[in-house]
Amino acid sequence: MNIVLLTVTAFILLREVHVSDRAYAFLAPLGRASFGIYLVHVIVITELSKIPFIAAWFSAGSSIYMIPLLGLFGFLASYVVVAIVQKIPVLRWSMP
Repeated sequence: MNIVLLTVTAFILLREVHVSDRAYAFLAPLGRASFGIYLVHVIVITELSKIPFIAAWFSAGSSIYMIPLLGLFGFLASYVVVAIVQKIPVLRWSMP
């Protein structure tokens, strides 16, 4: 129940935030790809953890900065996958 209340509150607060045109131009593609990123992020993180170099690199540092860095890296890698899938006409329907 706490997650639902937190999500509703965050949605109401963020709905009233106004951003500049430059920030909107940067954030709009990320917003359009957010559901696709949600769908593929588990696969991307799982596959990235199988690569020995990346797995060793992420387990080598302090969790204070490595957890946010892993989250950002996973988000960007997932966005790249979604952007590629959205460019392929046959697969475009499968990735919103």
